Amino acid sequence: MAQKAFISKDKQIILRQQRRIDELNQSNRDLQNIVDSLVFNYVSKNDDHTLTSDDNYIDVIVPNKVMTLPGASLNPNKVFEISNSSGGSTIVVTTNKEKIYLPNGEYLTATINDGEVLKVASTGTKWRSL
Repeated sequence: MAQKAFISKDKQIILRQQRRIDELNQSNRDLQNIVDSLVFNYVSKNDDHTLTSDDNYIDVIVPNKVMTLPGASLNPNKVFEISNSSGGSTIVVTTNKEKIYLPNGEYLTATINDGEVLKVASTGTKWRSL
């Protein structure tokens, strides 16, 4: 009898471990579904461009181009990440004289040099660098 109880206890342990493995597998599937549902709209630009709500990650690949941020009030909480791999500089401007709040002040334009990234978020009234 003692041996039977011992086997039963082992089976219980194995069943608990299997349930935990099943739970972890389900968690992994749930997490993968979340990741798959995220949209990372990456675009490269070789011309001047006015950003839209469909843009997220913009890489400017030709120097001396202008990226225009849309109205902050029309895009609350929107985040743009603008990178420059052009070998030169890129200018970011705003519409309606909205300001871009950078660590060293507030501006109507921002310059992104080669290899730099500007990440901004709309507060609903202005663009703030992140």
